[in-house]
Amino acid sequence: MAYQMNQLREKVMKGGLPQEVIRGNTPLCSGLYKYMFNACRVPMPDGDVVAMYDQSQYSHIIVMHDNNIYSLDVKDLSVA
Repeated sequence: MAYQMNQLREKVMKGGLPQEVIRGNTPLCSGLYKYMFNACRVPMPDGDVVAMYDQSQYSHIIVMHDNNIYSLDVKDLSVA
């Protein structure tokens, strides 16, 4: 699953996803895809702020299983 998510992440970051359409010819906006990976909401007193991180600097995922937290590097998954 991590491998497939990394493949999707690379396509999103490179702009390689085909544009989705509804009802035949109406294109959907894909401008928010950039927030799907390497982004998070940071709570602030007056409202949340979106923080985006450099994809070349951060190449890991966080996995939680049985109350344990693991950090897995996914940088080389696309090479396999």
